[in-house]
Amino acid sequence: MQSASDIISSLLWFRDDNYQDEENNAQIIEQFVQNVEDFSSQYGSEISVSYTAFNLRGPPSNFPDYGDYPQAFVMRTYGKWWDEAPSVQEDYMPQNSRAIPSQDYVEVSFERSVYPLEVAIFETYNPGALVRIWALGTGAWFLLWEGEPEYAGDKPRIFSPPIKQINFPTRVLRLEFNHRLLPYYTELDAVLLRGKEPASESKMKNNFAYSTLFYKKTQPQPQNGIIKLITWAMVHLIGMWWPPHESIPAALHAATFLSLAVSTLYFFLQSLLEGPGFVPLGWRPDNELDIAKLQYCATCKGYKAPRSHHCRQCVRTVEGSLTKGFIRKRALLLEAVSLHPSLRNDETILTIMKYLDMQSLSRCAQVNRHFNRLALDSILYRCIDLRPYWHCVRSQVLGILGTRCKFLQKLDLSWCGSHCMIQSHYVTKFLKQNCSELTHLRMNCCEFVDNSVLISIVDSCAYLQELCLRSVIGCSDWIYLSVLKHLRRLDLYRTDIGTTAAVAVVRANPHLQHVNVGSCKMISSMDEVAIALGANCPHLISVDFWKSYSLTAVGIRALGNCRLLQELDVGWCLQAGSSGEWLSSLAGTELRKLFLGALRGVCDRDLRALIPRTPKLAQLDLLGVRAVTPDICTVASTFQRMHVVACSILARCQELRLLDVSFCDQILESQVNEWRLQYPHVSIKRSFQSANLSAPPSPMFLAPSLE
Repeated sequence: MQSASDIISSLLWFRDDNYQDEENNAQIIEQFVQNVEDFSSQYGSEISVSYTAFNLRGPPSNFPDYGDYPQAFVMRTYGKWWDEAPSVQEDYMPQNSRAIPSQDYVEVSFERSVYPLEVAIFETYNPGALVRIWALGTGAWFLLWEGEPEYAGDKPRIFSPPIKQINFPTRVLRLEFNHRLLPYYTELDAVLLRGKEPASESKMKNNFAYSTLFYKKTQPQPQNGIIKLITWAMVHLIGMWWPPHESIPAALHAATFLSLAVSTLYFFLQSLLEGPGFVPLGWRPDNELDIAKLQYCATCKGYKAPRSHHCRQCVRTVEGSLTKGFIRKRALLLEAVSLHPSLRNDETILTIMKYLDMQSLSRCAQVNRHFNRLALDSILYRCIDLRPYWHCVRSQVLGILGTRCKFLQKLDLSWCGSHCMIQSHYVTKFLKQNCSELTHLRMNCCEFVDNSVLISIVDSCAYLQELCLRSVIGCSDWIYLSVLKHLRRLDLYRTDIGTTAAVAVVRANPHLQHVNVGSCKMISSMDEVAIALGANCPHLISVDFWKSYSLTAVGIRALGNCRLLQELDVGWCLQAGSSGEWLSSLAGTELRKLFLGALRGVCDRDLRALIPRTPKLAQLDLLGVRAVTPDICTVASTFQRMHVVACSILARCQELRLLDVSFCDQILESQVNEWRLQYPHVSIKRSFQSANLSAPPSPMFLAPSLE
């Protein structure tokens, strides 16, 4: 017969005697990215390799050269400019945001799994945007490093921050970025992972049982796991040693043990839910003779009760012991309620709880039964933003939130569900049960979005006003979205929606104000979408056609009917770049942001027809517009003709804050430096591809193609 110690020890993880020596002699390897698994945005397109995330594969291509090279990975945004554009999106729960927010990410994989020792990022242009590095374990993410964004200067670097050591091998990393401090696009050339190869699996025995079933690797083993383990082990031994069904004493013996075990578990749970309480400030015993037996706490200005201690975290004397963080939160909340009678009103407490993030609400629910009831009130869950918690959100979280979200109006699941952490059927069930009043929905970069989820969105969210499905790939039933009738914002960047479905959705939603169909490679005729917008959406404020290679001047002219248009991005719409005469059709709008990147047919004459009629223009991108001359930007001399003076961009547009003249080969660096001194309120951008600023621009800007 096995003893209890044998049964317990058989569940533990043990190794051979020579395992430690083999681990110390494990080989350390260095490897570059083998594949790019996922990313949030990229400057490039799906039909080219220039400026795309896939350039991270393999060793560096440009390092140690510094400059703007199409062989690097470039993300879609930089600086603060997109946050100041008319199309900016507000957070549903600002209180949920991290202290260091992230704007973009890229997920890369390597050939072999290792215990990470070093992660090195080769940055070849405007370094400093990296803020977090994650490692993927067995269905969970672990934070290796976190830091503030910075601008590291005009020089290349290999950024290798100190990372945390983890006790599991990984081959997948996720990098998060924040570009708010960068003057221009950042470019990454390669990512290197240096680590120790794991020991042979044959040398490890039963390691799964102890490491995954009983505790999380990053936390100590919980006490309730020990209670369950000992209880079931004793039940098993009692059944073998003195079976309860054989005699009455045996049954009484088993019943006594089970009652004691249940009592132990009950009081353990009571201590978790109720807490130990805390000694009142300035407490003194009723019997003055007991003072000689007690200790005095100078911080609390009172005596310590028996079996109590002073907690340094909450700066109070507490009874018993619990987790320090839990004691602190509970003590402060209970003290606030006791000191302020107005906080005993449920409405007042709920008003305060509205400003708490999801994690703080969960902690409040653990204070006591009263706070638990209030913290689970459905009024606190009208807006839910789970994007900051993407690394730990699983399908079960939706099931838990489903009991609280009776009045849900705004939901953000962006970035969640990677590596099957969320299954689509959980999402469809959540939408059907809780989203009948939903008006705003964001599922950007979500792998779980499929046809069933699209159908559930249409069936369950009839009053939807905002729908963001950026980088959702693999759906085919996009036409179902045309059932929605109240959309005001539609973001389908880098999705595989087709022309017919896109036109149907636009025609079904005449109140559309913000539309993003950039990099939608399956839309074969973007002109039809643009014509539908011009004919059906008079309230249109912003539209993004970024890298829509099927858009021509015909579609852009149709947007002239949208007199409220403030933002237009037609960068890299190469078929519209043969001529810029269509710019005159936008003269009657209220443009504040205009991106014309790589439209080499746009010239000074076209801009002169537009600039005098757009005095509110704040952002203008002329990157790669080779026909533009310095005359259109500013006054070259006092003898220049008056019509040029009247139409110059910097002189006419008093609200201009961003001007990009990168790769405009008729504009010299010396002229840009002079403009920067003359117009310090305007951020004038000029990129380059080498240390030699007079070097010719890239051929891709001189002769754009559809390759």
